[in-house]
Amino acid sequence: MTYENEKVILTPNVTDLQLQLLEASKSGDVDVVKRVLTFNPSLVNCRDAQGRNSTPLHFAAGYNRL
Repeated sequence: MTYENEKVILTPNVTDLQLQLLEASKSGDVDVVKRVLTFNPSLVNCRDAQGRNSTPLHFAAGYNRL
């Protein structure tokens, strides 16, 4: 049970972080990429399961964000 004035601190799950990282890589949002990889460096090798199995680097290069 939470009250209106209580803060709920949530730790994002890996899937959410992967999605954030992949989307940030597509759009060139370097700040988000740095933040996600600082929080969980192993996500540098995550893959896009919905498409071509691309990594964040594939997205950044493919969308000319490097």
